[in-house]
Amino acid sequence: MAVPFESDVAATVAALAALKPRLVFNITECLDGNAGSTTPSPACSTCMGLAYTGTGPAGLLLARDKALSKHIVASRGVAVPRYVVATGWATSATTGLPSH
Repeated sequence: MAVPFESDVAATVAALAALKPRLVFNITECLDGNAGSTTPSPACSTCMGLAYTGTGPAGLLLARDKALSKHIVASRGVAVPRYVVATGWATSATTGLPSH
């Protein structure tokens, strides 16, 4: 049975609690049209103690922050391309780590 994850999280929690699923297939692509809002779905499953497919909340947040992801990978000795973080229309930017 499909349970849509919507901004009314209480309704989603109630529906999942009633179903008592052994596994949730997380196929959330967006929340209220915002593709950057995929973290609440696995976070909800985690809080409810439900097993689910896909990346957890921390992994999804990290994947959305490309500069932080590159920094972490580079800190482990993996070569990454140089990058720039643009902060709007301002001319200042942060240059990423050089590849090793």
